[in-house]
Amino acid sequence: MYSPLKMITRFDKIYGCFILLFLSCFIVSNAIAADKIGAVAAVIGTVSIERNGEVVKVKPGSAVFENDKILTGKSSRAQSTFDGPNGYQYRSESRTRSR
Repeated sequence: MYSPLKMITRFDKIYGCFILLFLSCFIVSNAIAADKIGAVAAVIGTVSIERNGEVVKVKPGSAVFENDKILTGKSSRAQSTFDGPNGYQYRSESRTRSR
């Protein structure tokens, strides 16, 4: 038969393992995350970003990460700024990968 003291000790061990697992997942996810290389400065029409197989609509201020694909629709335009003095303009119906 278990005493209450042993139950608390087991609970503490399990709780500690969950905390350790949670923290390690958080640290690994931050290490894997891509670095932001710029931002969308202007959008006219339909503009989206393809990131890791998902397509997301963007608006001014949206982050641009390495290997993002910027997609512009018909009669659409976009402009992005990158770290430093560089920028880029995207014309309608273009597909451009950021590097």
